[in-house]
Amino acid sequence: MATKFQQGVKIAVEAEFCGVDRVICRQDGSVQCKRSYFYTFGNNPDKFAAIVTDRLNAAGVTGFVVYAEDKWAKWPKTSYFIATVCPVDAK
Repeated sequence: MATKFQQGVKIAVEAEFCGVDRVICRQDGSVQCKRSYFYTFGNNPDKFAAIVTDRLNAAGVTGFVVYAEDKWAKWPKTSYFIATVCPVDAK
């Protein structure tokens, strides 16, 4: 069951298009936002994390991006930019 923080993040990220393909609520309270890509076209994980952070700030959600990650996979598999968001009180 998703926590209120996770629900808030999911609603904020999905409410307006910011390039997120999938939102995953983890048992540790974190939320992973994934964006698939074939070509980067100048994008990188840090830029994607900044987009997610801006969207959360605009929605008034208290949270921060813990890390941005690039999960590159050789074709024909899908590559992803991943931004993981945790509540402020998480250690």
